[in-house]
Amino acid sequence: MSKGVISDDLVLAYHEDGYVLVRGMLDAEEIGLLSRAAREDRVLDQKSFGKGDGEGGIVRLSLWNHPTDTIYGMIAR
Repeated sequence: MSKGVISDDLVLAYHEDGYVLVRGMLDAEEIGLLSRAAREDRVLDQKSFGKGDGEGGIVRLSLWNHPTDTIYGMIAR
């Protein structure tokens, strides 16, 4: 799928399911930049909470009701 194009099939799937998965939307470099931004973001860390992963580890979660003007909001949009 080419970046930036949302097909009619994806729009239909969104209306039917309430979500859509776009595989390959971000390339490896973009994922790396997003990962680095998340690890270095102190506000994100302060607003996150730990949740058990069912295997003895902890997953950190940060939840928002609306996308912000941050890199995370950009990805969500």
